[in-house]
Amino acid sequence: MNAFCETPREEFSVRHNWQKILQAVASLLAGAPVEDSLALLGEGTGADRVYVFCVHPHPETQVPACTQLWEWCAPGVEPQKNNPALKNLPVREAGFGRWLEELGAGRAVVGDVNTFPPSERPLLEAQGIQSILVVPVFRDGKPWGFVGFDAVKSPRRWQESEREVLQTVAAAIGDQLKLQEAMAELQRTEERWRTLLEHIPDAIVVHDGTQVLYANPAANLLFGVTSPEGLAGRRGTEIIHGASWPLVQQRVAAMLREGEPAPALELAYTRSDGTVFLAETRSVPTFFGKRRVIVSVLRDLGERKRWLEQIQHLAYHDGLTDLPNRRLLRERAEQLLALARRHKFPVALGYLDLDRFKEVNDALGHDAGDELLQAVALRLSRAARETDTVARLGGDEFAILWPQTGHEGARVAARRVLDCFSQPFILRQEVLSVEASLGIAVYPGDGASLDELMRAADVAMYRAKGERSGFAFYSPEMDRYSRARLAFLEQLKRALRSEGVHFFFQPILTAAEGRLVMAETLARFVHADQVVQASSFVPLLQEVGLLPELDGLALKVAAQAAARLGVPVSVNVAAPTLQMEGFLQHLEEVLVRNSLAPQQLWLEITESALLPAVEQTAEKLRRARSMGIHVVLDDFGTAYSSLALLRDVPAELVKLDASFVRAAARDSRGEALLHGVVDLVHRLGVKVVAEGVEGAAEHQLACRAGCDLVQGFGFAPALPVEDERWAVLRGGRG
Repeated sequence: MNAFCETPREEFSVRHNWQKILQAVASLLAGAPVEDSLALLGEGTGADRVYVFCVHPHPETQVPACTQLWEWCAPGVEPQKNNPALKNLPVREAGFGRWLEELGAGRAVVGDVNTFPPSERPLLEAQGIQSILVVPVFRDGKPWGFVGFDAVKSPRRWQESEREVLQTVAAAIGDQLKLQEAMAELQRTEERWRTLLEHIPDAIVVHDGTQVLYANPAANLLFGVTSPEGLAGRRGTEIIHGASWPLVQQRVAAMLREGEPAPALELAYTRSDGTVFLAETRSVPTFFGKRRVIVSVLRDLGERKRWLEQIQHLAYHDGLTDLPNRRLLRERAEQLLALARRHKFPVALGYLDLDRFKEVNDALGHDAGDELLQAVALRLSRAARETDTVARLGGDEFAILWPQTGHEGARVAARRVLDCFSQPFILRQEVLSVEASLGIAVYPGDGASLDELMRAADVAMYRAKGERSGFAFYSPEMDRYSRARLAFLEQLKRALRSEGVHFFFQPILTAAEGRLVMAETLARFVHADQVVQASSFVPLLQEVGLLPELDGLALKVAAQAAARLGVPVSVNVAAPTLQMEGFLQHLEEVLVRNSLAPQQLWLEITESALLPAVEQTAEKLRRARSMGIHVVLDDFGTAYSSLALLRDVPAELVKLDASFVRAAARDSRGEALLHGVVDLVHRLGVKVVAEGVEGAAEHQLACRAGCDLVQGFGFAPALPVEDERWAVLRGGRG
């Protein structure tokens, strides 16, 4: 039987209620929701089920899929709204590719289900559908989905005129969907604008010139209004002060007439408590629907003044200590120096630097370091006169400007400054004794400008730091030292970056046989055609925070040397390197990169490197020991806690400082002390290296004391790794 044959006229007239169909179309055209019109369409057409599907990309595969959105069912007909098979249904894969082609071309799919292709029947029959009419829905000229009319209770034939009517209905649905989307977007836009206005810190008022239509929370807060409706509904004369009202009326009339924004005005307003305030007001006319309104933005000039004062303060003061910063110091110094030139009086400038501040940061953390800087700033401020300027330059550096102060006055002021550090600081239940170095320059002898005085005071500060004298005045002969020091530091930095530091390896031999057992890595630096020992540049690197770079380079070179020499090689590691978070991981990377067994790499740690954070450092060394890396306690006997360190540090080798050997060579008391220390270390199961063995006499002393190993430049000098003498050393001295 032909699925598209015409239905007898009598059956068509009986089944249709045209009034309801027209009512559904009118409802859609009037903007009613699509789902509200489905019942009218179902009752008007006599269908058992009416529904709307949208066609969309499948969320996972992106192939064309369809999902049922709305549905109406006649009494006794089972709904399919919650049927999971009708959600994200892959159209072609489900066997309905024909539908895509027909509906996309604007043609209906219609007929008895039992006449449809076999691929389409199972899903339709599962819903109890006997006959079906599906008409396409287009939106903006593109296929959007379809409207379906099902006959479930008995077969139904749809004639051409019915299809034309229902395609008109589908077109109305497409128009309504487009309208709904536009309205939803309009609502979303309105919500976005409302959210934006409510979060803008400026006060925004929308009005028509006589009455407030909307005010954001900032505006309600500015006017002191706490009621739920806020300023909305209030008349202009209630919130604008009488003195400003005539001008407001004039500008509002011009904006409404011409549609142009008004220039910024300073207007007086009245708060809800009756107080008056000034606000900068910018207004622009716009449309609210078809109604012209004015949007005004208000900025409280009193608040703005407070902000400007705060910004001004932040621009001229240090954020951590609230002391004057470099900028304010410069302005005050320039004014003071101009007066000094005119009235012929001296001005002194102090440059203060905290000693070993980096160690506080490394041991207790940067927050504790910040607290220390704040405490120092407070003490310096209290010690200053009212006319003095105490400024923080950055880091742990401060400057003090003393007006009308010569050398004698600066000497008194310097003692007052250093007295600030006579008492310890208490930070986080830690008692810290902090020292500082102060350099002083005096106008006019040491400089005519702030920059010249700062440079001179900086040079003097480094002299005070080097001499540990507390403070020092600038003198011209310091310049050569300062400039040479800067040039030396710059060349040293370049050498570190280009691996231009040279490394030698000093043999460590058995005391009895003279057999080579290991070597120590020693860094050398060539400056001005002279070889510089590590003791001359390591303190400088520590001062500028570059020791970890040197240690990292030394570890790399030592691993390569151990692999080449075939004996363990030790590396001196400083406290900042040990305290780095990734130190152990770096060690492991060095071993892997050089295919080196952990036992071939030894870490030499001085007692001073372990202080003050002994326990944290010892724990890190224990972790290194668990990796198979050996630990050497170097320069033993030069710090106050040697015995405690023997207990806490997992050292397998102790190097006695050369002073022990020199003392033993001088008298019997010194030799007795050497014997006692060696015996004590041996009782702990640790071997001993005697440093400073320069000849046969020292060698005999070390052997008599029971030292296991010896090391000394006169006895066995440091050699490059490629030196041929390593072969002789490996054979033993005999």
